Amino acid sequence: MTSTTAGGAAAELDFKRADYTIRGLPADSWPYNASAPKPLDGKEIYDEEGVSVRVINGRRYNHPVLQAQFMLTRLSSYRHNHDPAYLTRVEAHAKRLATTAVHSRGALYLPYPFEWPLHGDQSNVMKPPWFSAMAQGQALSAFVRLYEVTGKQQYREIADGLFASFKNLKRPGVPWTVDVDDRGYLWFEEYAKEPGADRAFNGHVFATYGLYDYYRLTRDAQVERLMQGGLTAAAEYMWHIRQPGQASRYCLTHHHSYPQYHAVHVEQLAMMFAMTAAPEFDRARDAFTADFPRK
Repeated sequence: MTSTTAGGAAAELDFKRADYTIRGLPADSWPYNASAPKPLDGKEIYDEEGVSVRVINGRRYNHPVLQAQFMLTRLSSYRHNHDPAYLTRVEAHAKRLATTAVHSRGALYLPYPFEWPLHGDQSNVMKPPWFSAMAQGQALSAFVRLYEVTGKQQYREIADGLFASFKNLKRPGVPWTVDVDDRGYLWFEEYAKEPGADRAFNGHVFATYGLYDYYRLTRDAQVERLMQGGLTAAAEYMWHIRQPGQASRYCLTHHHSYPQYHAVHVEQLAMMFAMTAAPEFDRARDAFTADFPRK
């Protein structure tokens, strides 16, 4: 493991980094891709423009992760069925994310416009606008793939802006989603709250998937270093969320455990192994599976 400075605009980001080899995977093995198409309209709630929204207390809100996930799942379906209706709806979601994005420090950030109590705790509430590395990463994946499908330069430019957010370190008073912790590990924060960031493991890994897609597109050494930093932190902290013989913790800060997220962690460990062939991720997947097997 080495310490690295991630170059250029990210010069202040010094972090621990193992030299993981980032492997090319066939499209069928990319994160979020399914082996068959899904219905165009699933269980989501949509507004009058056909864009998925979250309803809270009877009011509709944009939700960046929901909208990015719609793009990813329907782009996966479009690979199979080539139905133009899917692409039309994906582009409607892309337009919504682009028009609601916040410009800060040379990057695009996707705001959450509603309050969100962490783990249902009304004394620990995310105040709008708040930001999430999970949203940044999933939207980065979505815009990379939409650019690859359409060839439209506007989607490449949005992907570039989203990637730029991974080079901006936490700073008071401005949007942020990236931190280097007091042990020198690079962390992509799902709930960017200061003080009191949650350190959700699944959100960190989903953000890393976004770097994987952007690295596929660019083959840029700076992207590779940031992804290696994210993987290095995941390799360290996967053992901190493990609870032998039971479901893993959701996060590093609050130690909540949700059985449904244990399965997510197992899948993420398998994906990180596929992306790197690093045996530590394979060992962790086996350990987590034995701790809390699916019924």
